[in-house]
Parts: sequence; C-alpha cells; structure tokens
Amino acid sequence: MSVLAAALASLAAVETAGGQVQLHHLVCTETPHASLAYPSDDAQLTDPVLKALWAGSSMLVGGEELSAYRPQITSLSRGLVINGKFDLLLDGLREAAVR
Repeated sequence: MSVLAAALASLAAVETAGGQVQLHHLVCTETPHASLAYPSDDAQLTDPVLKALWAGSSMLVGGEELSAYRPQITSLSRGLVINGKFDLLLDGLREAAVR
C-alpha cells in the first residue's frame, strides 16, 4: 500500500460530528505541468502521482452551489489545484455552511 493510500485509509476511518474529513490539495510541481483547477476528472493529468492525488481528493466543498455562478465548476469538481491559486476554498466553506 502506498503512503498516500495508507493516509487516505486513515482519514476515512475518522468520524467527526461534521461528517467525513475533506481532503483538498494545492500542488506546486517541481517540473513543468499545466495549471489546472478543480477538475471533474483526471483526463488532463498525465503524471501518475497527480492522478493519484486527484483520486484521493474530496469533491470540492460547496461545489454544487458554486457551479451556479462559476461555470468551470461542476458537481463533480475535486478540491485539487495544480500550479495555481486555490481561490474557492473559503467560498466553498461558506456555501457548505449555509446548507
């Protein structure tokens, strides 16, 4: 089992009053990679490590609500940003809090 898989399994076992632990990633690569924010699938990722991080990332918190006014966001968007700015974290938390 990889270190990432072990960490994800440990997080999945955590129970909180607020629900399951959410895991979002901001990745700054050491080698050139295109910027990508909140992908709904891993089709644009060519690096296996980035694909694994995408697979381990939670759905973007508040993604469904954010999709109403952010056209690049869908209900399937993951909390993963590569070589960019994680600009929706607080917006997503705000949307989730008003549910």
